[in-house]
Amino acid sequence: GEARDEKYSDFAEIYSIYLLKQFHGQGSGFMLLKALFSDFIKTGHDKCYVWVLNDNVFTHFYERTGAKNNGDTRKDTIGKIEITSLCYEWKNLILP
Repeated sequence: GEARDEKYSDFAEIYSIYLLKQFHGQGSGFMLLKALFSDFIKTGHDKCYVWVLNDNVFTHFYERTGAKNNGDTRKDTIGKIEITSLCYEWKNLILP
């Protein structure tokens, strides 16, 4: 949807993406991302970002689809646990 961070006001934002383990490695995530990007393009966006937990073992998925870790981080607290997220961005929403 629309970016929630002022710094990225001209980007679209992926708020959350999650696939059950049984769907990993089947191309489902790629197809979901491709559909999201198609919708973003229709709404006039040409770039996108997502916040990813810093200990997420699937950051390679974002990188394989062209996302770059831009170095921005943010800290949030969920319950009493502080988490750190990394910002990944796509400057091109056309996927092969």
